[in-house]
Order: sequence, then structure tokens, then C-alpha cells
Amino acid sequence: MKFQLPNEIRLFARFRADSRCAEYALSELVRLLTALGRTVEVSRRRSSGFRLQLGALQSAPKLTGIHHDGFVLTVERNGVDLAARNAKGLLNAVYELAEQLGVAFVEPGAKGEWVPETPQPLALGTQRWTPRFAWRGTCFSSLHDFPVAEWLKFHAKLKLNGAFIAEPENFAAAQAVVEQLGLRLELGQHGFRELLPRSDFEKHPERFRMHQPEDFGGRRVADYNCCVTHPETQRLLAENFRKFLDRIGPAYAVHCWPDDLPGSGWCLCPSCRSLTNSDQAQLAMRILGHAARDCGHGARISMLAYHDTMFPGELIAPDDTNFLLFAPRERCYGHGLGDDACPRNRHYLEALRRWRKRFRGIPDSHVFEYYFDQILFRGMYFFLPRIILEDLKTYAAYGIESYFPLQVAGPLLAPEYNLAVFVRAQWDEQLTVSRVLTDLARSLAPEHPGPFRRYLAARAAAFQLAAQTCEHQLGIYLDYRWLPESDTPFGRRVARHYRSASDRLRRAAGELAAAYPDASPRLADLIRREVARAEFEAAELSGMAAQQTGLNALGHYHNTGKAADRRAAVTAFRQAIERFERSRELAERAGIPADAWYFHNVNDWQRRELREKADKFDF
Repeated sequence: MKFQLPNEIRLFARFRADSRCAEYALSELVRLLTALGRTVEVSRRRSSGFRLQLGALQSAPKLTGIHHDGFVLTVERNGVDLAARNAKGLLNAVYELAEQLGVAFVEPGAKGEWVPETPQPLALGTQRWTPRFAWRGTCFSSLHDFPVAEWLKFHAKLKLNGAFIAEPENFAAAQAVVEQLGLRLELGQHGFRELLPRSDFEKHPERFRMHQPEDFGGRRVADYNCCVTHPETQRLLAENFRKFLDRIGPAYAVHCWPDDLPGSGWCLCPSCRSLTNSDQAQLAMRILGHAARDCGHGARISMLAYHDTMFPGELIAPDDTNFLLFAPRERCYGHGLGDDACPRNRHYLEALRRWRKRFRGIPDSHVFEYYFDQILFRGMYFFLPRIILEDLKTYAAYGIESYFPLQVAGPLLAPEYNLAVFVRAQWDEQLTVSRVLTDLARSLAPEHPGPFRRYLAARAAAFQLAAQTCEHQLGIYLDYRWLPESDTPFGRRVARHYRSASDRLRRAAGELAAAYPDASPRLADLIRREVARAEFEAAELSGMAAQQTGLNALGHYHNTGKAADRRAAVTAFRQAIERFERSRELAERAGIPADAWYFHNVNDWQRRELREKADKFDF
């Protein structure tokens, strides 16, 4: 037997009177039930616990084993009971109930909330929900079409409980809603260099970094970071950081990262040169952490493991004003981080192991992943369900407590499927790729999910193939934008991967477009956007195939000096430029706006760089 939602509902609300989040949970439950065509009458009773009931259930559910913002959802013949240890857990229960009734939370805003004409019946029984990671969210940046408050409401619907806001212009908007939504707030990004004004360099060069040791012609420069061991520099860093904290207001954590550099931007003066880049960065973050503690702000400060601080130093120890933020941006996204078959990821997993050892005893280590970062992925939406599921297991095994991937741009073209996988897997340790594809297809095309599932499977296969960077050299700077010259079998294989991924994606898009001739207006709009996105991505991958082919020929030319290799490289570069011009046209036609820096800047840069290479070697 199953429970069928009655037309008229008596809702019993039992929670503390001072809980804004619990009040919001109640209002959201009433709103969603009303949207499902039900009439709701609310009866209140103040209590120390957190419960919402539909019907005449009496016995309170046991919350043993429920951690963090987990919850219990009980369905009986005469009603439904939602219970949690805290208000955020209650809000999570409301959204889980809505999903089980058939509501799909696809994108931010009212348009992204898909409500069925008829609620689905609920299976009888008790469900106990506990998240895998204590704190879960994304780091928002450049979200374009949706205001930050709408994004945070959407993330609450996805049962996330952390908000990491990168851009200062969004701080106040986030602070206004996080309590109501039950979200823990983190603020900031790169900003460390601003604590030491570059205008001070002329009078006080000793406060700034030395770019080489003295015996290699070292001199002070005002470009990056600072001389972090200088006492006056330390005083100014602390003083200016306290002023910054006063301006931004309250937050659990503040991020004030050093300069974004793949190479060294730290100091090699006599007092700094024995400190590695990571040691100097850790010393800087200790100074900021102590400043936050001493002024009473209380924010914890992240130590960013990233680029030139990917591995820890051995001299400067962290303390509990800091926490680890692990950001393996140049890893391989064609394999899980813990996949031993991938030499690149073995390197980054070793970095994580060493950082966790360095931060032993200091709580709340964070992961800053890049599944939703369209800068890294050239404006494309790499769909990586297998990688996400494997990564969650690896990071849990390494004691990570907070998981915050970077969210750049959001679903400008169509839903962000990686986000859907990420949030489902937070609550289901047994989730498989097959099941997540099935669940996604059923939520988007419930009457005929088969073709959509096949499309999603083809999409995942194409991007997992295209994401492989396993055997490119670790010592060079590369990511999915800046592909490397290569004279190896792996370089040639990667070029074939890009061609194959492009063909698969284009074919899958054509099959999806033909599969739903009688789709509802809502599904038809989704398919239109999805096909436009896939056509743009297929063109971009085709350009990457030509780009890597040219780089392979150029790498071979560096070894052989043969004119035929040089000419082959030039031909491939000019072909890649034409294909990237086509991908730009398709991106604009699909709906990527003109101010989307993350796509247009990368596309312009790629074509300019390829023109320069073609001209340089066309002699």
C-alpha cells in the first residue's frame, strides 16, 4: 500500500518559536503543497524539537544515528511525519518530501521548479537520511541570470547547507538570507595582495618580495604577494585584514588567498628563501587567522593548497585559526582522484595525503573542486557523474568534512547535471552512475525517460573521454584550455579522444532532438536548450582535436626540425581557429551572453594564441 496525498491537509507544526529556518520550512511546505493543488490548514504547537506532520500521527520518530542536518521521513497510512535534530534538517525533509511527490528542482527561480499535475503516491515506511559530509555547498562566482539570493534558495532546495560567496558585491545579499535558509556562510577568494598596497613600494620596497636570491641578481618587485617575514609587513597585513573584516561583517570563514599563479610569486630574500611557497603562504594565513581572533571577529581562515602551494611545506605549522582548502585544479577529470591507474591523480592524491597529515588535529578540512567551473572547461558543461561519485568516496576516506566545488556561471544554457549528481550522492553512499542517470531522466522526462537517459549516458561517456589528461607531464602548466605540445603516444591519443567525444556528442544531440516530437512545452524548451548546448560543445571539442593535432605536430617538429611537421602544425592551427570561430557562433546562438567572460575571453585568447603560433611557424 501507499499513501496518497489527500485534497485537504491538516498540518501540525512543532518547533521552537525563535527559529527563522523552521518557520521557512513550514512556509515552504505549505507553498509546495498548495502548488500541488492541496488545501492546507496549519496547527501550531511550540516545542523544543523540530517536527512537521501531515495527518494524525502521534509517536515521535527516533533520531538515533541522524547526524548534522539529517532527518527522518515517516510515511504511514494516515499521514506523513518529518522530524530532524535542527531546523535545517527540517527544511531538508520538506524538500525531500516534495521530490518524492514528484516536484523537480531543476534550476534556480520559479521556472526551474517543475511541479507535476498529480502528486506521486508515497511508499509506506521510515526513511532515515544522513549526509556523507558535514558541510556541503558551492562557491558562487559570476552567476549572470540569477541573483545570489535566488541561487541560495535553490541550493537550500538541493539540501546543501553551506554558502561560499566569492564576490564582495554579493556578500550583503547572502548575509540577508543565510539564517533563514539554514546555511553556514563563507566569504572571499583571492585578495591577499590587496592587504599590502602596491603604492607603498617606492618608499618601502623592503616590504615586498625579492624575485630571485641576491646572488642571482635578486631585487624587490611589487608584482605578487609580499615579503611575509618582514615584521612591518606582518603588522600591516594584520591591521588591514582587521579593517577588511569590519567591512564585510560576520561569516564562519573568510578566504583571502594569495595571488593566482602556477609558478612562484613568493619571496627569495635572505629571511624568506628557506621557506617554501607553501611555508610562506601558511605564515601569511596564520597572521590573518590571529588577526581575526584578536579583533573578536572569529572567522577561520583557509590555507589554500593550489598551484605553487599544492604540496605542504615543513617549517611553518598551521594552527586552529586556519583550515585546509584543497584545490587540485590541474588534476585529471577523466579519472577519479583515487584511481591508481592515473599517474596525474596519484600525484594529487599524494598532495592531499601530505596536507591532511600536516593539518592533523585541526578540524574542518575543505575540498574546493571544479566540476562546475566553466572557466576550466572552456565554457562547456563537462558531465562527469562517475568521477564525482568516485571522488566523494575518496575524499570521505581522507577525512574531508566540507565539500565546496567552484560554481562559475551556472546553468546559462540548460541544467547543471554535475550539481544534481553531487547533491544526490551526498545523501546516498550506494548511488551508482546507472541509477543517477535513470533518476535524472525520470525527473526531467517522467512520461518517456528512455531517450533522455540514453542522451545523458552518451554525454557522460563523451566527456569522461575528453577529460583525460593522465600522462601529460606534471612539470608543465596545463589545463583544458592550455593544451600542451606533445610528441608522445598519449598526445596523439588525446587528439583522437577529442574527435570521438565531438562525434558522440553531436550524434547524441541529434537523437535527442528527434526523440520527443510530442513533448510538453516545458520539456520541448529543455530539449531545445540541451541540443543547442551539445552542438556548441561538439564544435568546441572538434576545435580542441585540431588544436592538439597541431600541438603534436609542433612537438614532433621541435625534435625533428622537419618542414613537413612544421607545415602540418600550421595547417592544424588554422583549422582549429576556424572551428573555434564556429563554436563561438554556436555558443552565442545557444544563449551564452556577450558578457560571459569565462567563455568569450577563453575563446578569444585561444584564437589569438593559435594565430600567433601559426604565423610564427609559417615560414
